[in-house]
Amino acid sequence: MNFYLISPPKEHKNFNLVNLVELSKIIKIDFLQLRPKSVTLKKDIEFIKKYHFLFHKTCKENKIKLIVNDDFRIAKKLGFDGVHLGQEDISCKEARNYLGKNSIIGISCNNSVQLSLKAKKDGASYAAFGPMFTSKTKKNKKSLIDL
Repeated sequence: MNFYLISPPKEHKNFNLVNLVELSKIIKIDFLQLRPKSVTLKKDIEFIKKYHFLFHKTCKENKIKLIVNDDFRIAKKLGFDGVHLGQEDISCKEARNYLGKNSIIGISCNNSVQLSLKAKKDGASYAAFGPMFTSKTKKNKKSLIDL
């Protein structure tokens, strides 16, 4: 089984290197996505830079792929393993051209098999479905358990 962890949307005292290391002793973590959802882009970028700096070395040592949400430019600039894109972000094809063939590109497909088939055709590394439960950040999306 693969484990794909997603960061909290803002800084939290329990989101730290010690807890990541301890958790990685219990389960094999395959991916860690930094997914800030602040009020400003500046705060999101500060979050990404801070946690990339904190986690990058440990992720490499433990073969955890470090993914950033939405921002393909910062993914390349900071040396992330990949990017996770929503339906309103840059296209998978454009991200692949920018990041190269070895980068991981994940695509949010909401609850649509058709979107996942398009993502596969466009070269996505994986498709994500959700939200599983009601979400404050996905207000207009039905959860999988409500379908």
